[in-house]
Amino acid sequence: MMKVRILGRWFVAATILALCASPALVSAQDGDEVHPVAGVWSHSLDTDQGPFTGDLTIEIEGEALSGTITFVDFGSSESLDEVTFEDGELSFSFGTEFGTAEVALTLEDDEFSGSLDLPGADAYGLYMSAKRKGGSEQ
Repeated sequence: MMKVRILGRWFVAATILALCASPALVSAQDGDEVHPVAGVWSHSLDTDQGPFTGDLTIEIEGEALSGTITFVDFGSSESLDEVTFEDGELSFSFGTEFGTAEVALTLEDDEFSGSLDLPGADAYGLYMSAKRKGGSEQ
């Protein structure tokens, strides 16, 4: 009878331990690592009229990337199209009043730099950069 009680207590303790540890094990197994480009980035686009700034938000839905870009100077927000991240390069496009803007940015040391082309406005190779926003800025 005593052995049954001891085994019963061990079983209960092991069950509680397993239930408490399960979420951590599932998270580690599911690979809950944050995608390197996911989050909110503060961007700046250098133009002949001065820099245009705003936020670049990249979201992960399954394996697909999506997001939005805002420009404080224009009070505008546009959805991103054709968002890809491969070999350290983020590329996407978005609509503007001048047509489609095409962006190619390289991620290095948690910062992006690259260029924006806007053929409809005859603007090519405009320098664009972005830095990840901190927790309170997002």
